[in-house]
Amino acid sequence: MITKNEPMRYYQNMKNSRKLIKINLLGLVFIFLSGSLSASASEFAFYREKLPKTAEVSFLVAEPNALRPIMFHDIDSLKPPASTLKMVTALAIRLTYSETYTFVTKLEALGDSVVIRFGGDPYLKENDLLAMLLAYKNRFGSKIRGDLLLDASVMDGHPYAEGIAWENLSACYSAPSSGLTLNENCVQGQLNSHFSHGKVAKVQLPADQSLKVESTVQIVTKDHRDKTDCSLDASLASDNHYLVSGCTLKTDRPLPLRFAIQNPERYVKARLKKLLKQANIQLSGQIKVSKTKSGKVIAQHDSPPIREILSDILLNSNNLASDMMLKMLGNHYFQTSGNFVNGAKAVKAILKERANIDLTESYIVDGAGLSRSNRVSPRQLYHVMAYIHAHNDQLNLLEMLPVSGVSGTLQYRKGTGQDELIGKIRAKTGYIFSTYNLVGLLETRSGKPLLFVQMVTDYLPSDERNLRRDGRETRITGFEKTIYTDLYREKASLTKFMKPQTRG
Repeated sequence: MITKNEPMRYYQNMKNSRKLIKINLLGLVFIFLSGSLSASASEFAFYREKLPKTAEVSFLVAEPNALRPIMFHDIDSLKPPASTLKMVTALAIRLTYSETYTFVTKLEALGDSVVIRFGGDPYLKENDLLAMLLAYKNRFGSKIRGDLLLDASVMDGHPYAEGIAWENLSACYSAPSSGLTLNENCVQGQLNSHFSHGKVAKVQLPADQSLKVESTVQIVTKDHRDKTDCSLDASLASDNHYLVSGCTLKTDRPLPLRFAIQNPERYVKARLKKLLKQANIQLSGQIKVSKTKSGKVIAQHDSPPIREILSDILLNSNNLASDMMLKMLGNHYFQTSGNFVNGAKAVKAILKERANIDLTESYIVDGAGLSRSNRVSPRQLYHVMAYIHAHNDQLNLLEMLPVSGVSGTLQYRKGTGQDELIGKIRAKTGYIFSTYNLVGLLETRSGKPLLFVQMVTDYLPSDERNLRRDGRETRITGFEKTIYTDLYREKASLTKFMKPQTRG
């Protein structure tokens, strides 16, 4: 097992490595202020015209460690980073923990009571808790004479960051991040709509899921749906109680549904009652949430190692893991219960102290980028990307990014998925309401690497829905397809800015 001192030892080893590449980010700040060294305003205007006039666009592309960018536009405005913020979170995680570090959940004996000490594992499952309870039974018998105490003090504070859209709370991508996290705080079910038109579709959940879901969903014809513009909606009726409403088409194939747990404490207690019964263990006392002193460790479960957690965060854009890791950074850096506030402070401090990246003039409230309150500039995201690229021999983060047309959130992105771009872009995507972002690396036709940041906000074209419905190219797709194809081909009007003037 890795000790708590390992993250600091790991950082010292990285800091002392002779292979560590130095990058002058302050130099980049100065160079990028000179518009005369970039592609002309008219050059970028050609790409800008692909988007609605009302959209706000920032773009920056440069060769790694270059004296000047190839093209940039509006790189200091603070914009919602969406999931590209996960690049910031991932770098802070990697600068703190080794690739093999794990987060440990323990079952401890404390007098007549038993303690389950939650350790920040985003992937803890019921079977993991069952295995620990069975280990207790094998050693101490089938009775707990005291209480079953749940110590989740590794985290505190609100399970949701400020600025989370209330209408998204029912979705599992918005599942609450809590010290008490089990089954990723998500329950899977399905909507059955094979009944006749006018009937109510039924929600089916696995047995005994400690969650109640009611349905008023009407089964309608396609004409009725198109005329009324109705759709499915899930609303929270009370703690872990949902109402699914709206309409759906008749189909023999069940529609998968996923519901976020709203009250993790109630959910975990209910699941533990079921697990105690399954293990045939009698509990004399109660199941309580309580901060406790350390007991005698009877069993433990390790999370996946950091490298696997980071891969899930970057490749699959796992929001829950990102937010829990932010809180664990707060826990580690400040040696107290982690939360969104001290986690965000820890990220900024770690990047400043260990990578010389200054995020003072940013506003970060979570680790996933799901909050609409987050604000980061394209220049700041470029510095994060440039540092990762320069130090990837130690960080091993670039290999975890989605690849255009191949993997993760870039596998089916139309703007980067045309034939000649397949496999040529590694980037973190970012989307929330009206925002389309990309941060990553493009390999040109000649094999030259280019680092880029794209931040498009207030993207609200009136014809977007019709274009998507009819299978026609949307404006954001046209913008991305054109600009990344031209960069890949090293278009003549851009190659004059690709001369080999790099830092020695």
